[in-house]
Amino acid sequence: SVPAQEFTNKQGLKVRFRTFIRGAGLPNIVVSPGQGEPMKKYFELVHDLPNANFFLIDHQGQGESGRLLKDQQKCHVESFQHFVDDFTFWMDQHVLPMTKGEPLYLIAHSMGGAISTRYM
Repeated sequence: SVPAQEFTNKQGLKVRFRTFIRGAGLPNIVVSPGQGEPMKKYFELVHDLPNANFFLIDHQGQGESGRLLKDQQKCHVESFQHFVDDFTFWMDQHVLPMTKGEPLYLIAHSMGGAISTRYM
């Protein structure tokens, strides 16, 4: 029931994300899904951990985010750095301002782990 938010990346694609804020002082968990994983896959985790705030993203070409190809089943990027650029923008413009210097925890799977590692 939490509406998706979005930003437009440098390639002109809509990148969607969702934020679940339950309160100040709770753990802040950033989720970076793997290749072919929509953020929806992690909604059950969000539900199962009610004492945490969550920040989830659909990387470009994944889930509800825009794609470069007409075939909506395929993900294609011109450069892996585009994933990292999107993640950096999202973190800098949305996640970090909302968490105000509080500790962040990261859940990242596969490609999401590579994106997050390059971000850090």
